[in-house]
Amino acid sequence: MERMDFKSFCNAVVNGIAEYLLQYEIESIRLETVCHNNGVGHVGLVILLQGDYVSPTIYLEQYYQYMVRQQASLSDVLELVAKEYRRVEDCLQKQEPLTVDLDQMQSRVFLRLVNYERNQETLANCPYIPFHDMAITFRYLVKMDEAGIASALIDYDSMEKSACTVEELYCMAKENTIRLFPPFLMRLDEFLRTRFPQEHVYPEEPEVYILSNRQFIYGATMLLYKDVVASFAEQMGKSVYIVPSSVNELLLCLTDAKKEKEMLENTLREVNEFVVPDTEFLSDAVYFYDKELGNIVG
Repeated sequence: MERMDFKSFCNAVVNGIAEYLLQYEIESIRLETVCHNNGVGHVGLVILLQGDYVSPTIYLEQYYQYMVRQQASLSDVLELVAKEYRRVEDCLQKQEPLTVDLDQMQSRVFLRLVNYERNQETLANCPYIPFHDMAITFRYLVKMDEAGIASALIDYDSMEKSACTVEELYCMAKENTIRLFPPFLMRLDEFLRTRFPQEHVYPEEPEVYILSNRQFIYGATMLLYKDVVASFAEQMGKSVYIVPSSVNELLLCLTDAKKEKEMLENTLREVNEFVVPDTEFLSDAVYFYDKELGNIVG
């Protein structure tokens, strides 16, 4: 049987999914391309029920990959999509509405670091501060619990309604970020053995540490907190290369001299190209904290 291409697959899901959701009164079914971090677009299936204004979005790429890899039938995939829709819709019914309360902006705005070049479309509509080859953006924390966090990007309209300037947002957000998302620092080999104990035998790496936040969500934003890196360098008695391995964490590599940057950047580029998901890419540049000068340079 000839393999269905992704576009045909998406159309087949739109045309066939209603038969698997007969318990719902469906008003409309459509496809939407949603742009995520770094301009990565994903095709989402949006099923709107009668009387509803919001609906779950189910991204179809993973289901297409499943069909191709497992040689599954379309009906098998539609069963899986319907099951996921029922699960998410049930969660939505139990969830309190997520809203941005501008009166709470001062205590709930926080920072997020993203790649500048790959987020041009998003950055055109929101306040940001350039930072090397990246951009500092502002988000509003809607909810945080054991299941994760929900946040909203602060766009120009929200900033105007809040009557805050970019400078004021930055001051509030920088203070909030480290309070809401405290730093996490551990030797990389110890972290891997703790996090993935059954995966591999990990070599000793006494000179490499992982820096993130305790939630491991956009933890590379710790790059903005020079005092955290400075305290680490002072404690270890060495200068530090800072490798933005993804949006979620940094690697801190101890060094006695500024001599290994080219090797680290070559490795980082390879990892970004072949390992890091497109949505988690942050930078191909390695930064250096000079213990004697007390500053971070590119």
